[in-house]
Amino acid sequence: MTAERLKIARQSLGYSQNQFSKLLNIAQSTYVKYELGGGIPEKVLIVLIEKGIDLNWLFTDEGNMLLSDATPVSYTPVKKDDEYIMATGKTYPVSIPDGGLSIPILASKVSAGPGEE
Repeated sequence: MTAERLKIARQSLGYSQNQFSKLLNIAQSTYVKYELGGGIPEKVLIVLIEKGIDLNWLFTDEGNMLLSDATPVSYTPVKKDDEYIMATGKTYPVSIPDGGLSIPILASKVSAGPGEE
């Protein structure tokens, strides 16, 4: 079950529920609901990716928990014009539109239509 793997991932990263909820800037009671099967919001997934957790493992229980050649990294808030460093060591520029934070997750273009030539 995905909720159980979320708990395993959090524990393997060395966080208590309270610490992880603070990292996510949410109430601990809200985070507990995720581990009880209440769905996992995008915000949690982004932090897990930052920490090197393979989302394929999280959702399917296939493969390894950690992304290949990744070690969990500590989360550091970024500022405008900073570079975002993925757990794999690749860097991406950070853009902050309208006070939000945009972090590219895929390193290549993808298409929902017939594809790009």
